[in-house]
Amino acid sequence: MSRLAAVALAAVLLSGCSGSEDTGTVTGADRTATPAVTEATLLAEEEPTEAAETGEAEDAGEARQAGQAGTSAPVLAKTEGPLQVFEGTAPPGVENAVSLVATPNGQVGTYLSDEEGFTLYRFDNDTTNPPASNCAGECAETWPRVLLNWPASVYVEGVDPELVSYIELENGDCQLTLNNWPVYYFANDREPGDVNGHGVGDVWFAIAPGGGKAQAS
Repeated sequence: MSRLAAVALAAVLLSGCSGSEDTGTVTGADRTATPAVTEATLLAEEEPTEAAETGEAEDAGEARQAGQAGTSAPVLAKTEGPLQVFEGTAPPGVENAVSLVATPNGQVGTYLSDEEGFTLYRFDNDTTNPPASNCAGECAETWPRVLLNWPASVYVEGVDPELVSYIELENGDCQLTLNNWPVYYFANDREPGDVNGHGVGDVWFAIAPGGGKAQAS
C-alpha cells in the first residue's frame, strides 16, 4: 500500500490479515480440460509451422535484447504464508506491491523509503518479542501503518529479504514488519524524501535497512 493510500485509510477497517479471501489457489473448475491426443496432434507437434518458428525466433531475439540491456526480473527470495518477498524492483502494474528501498541521506543516514520515495519509520515503544504495534487511535492517524492487502508482495533493494514479515493487528489488518519492527509512515511528510518524522518525541525514527534507527555516519 502506498503512503497516500495509507494516510487516507488510516482509520478505515481493511481486509483481514489471513489473506484467505484470495489466495490465488487454482481449483478443479479453473483448470482447462486436457484435449485427447490424436495422430494429427502428434504430427503437428513434430513439424512446427513456419509461423511458430518465426515467433520463437522473435522471442529469442527479444530475450537477447533484454539481456543486452541489463534488465532482469525480480527474484523470489522468501515466502511466508500469503506473503512473497522479492529482491529487485517491482514491475509496473503489480497489485498490492510494497517496496523497501535503501535510501542514503546525509542528514539521517541510510533509511528505507517506499516505491514513491516516502520515508518509512519505526516506533521505539513497539515491541519485537513478540512483534507488536503500540500505536493506535490518534497515533495511527499521525503515523499510518504500512499495511499489506492480499495477495501481497514486497520488493526489496538493499534489504535482507529474511527480515521482512508482518503482524496481525487487533482489527484484522496486516502490518509490515522489518526485523520484527512494525513499519509506519508519517502523515506530515508531504513530499518524497521528507524525513520530518525522524526524532519526533525521541521515539520515532526513520527505519534503517536492518530494522534499527537510521543514523548519520
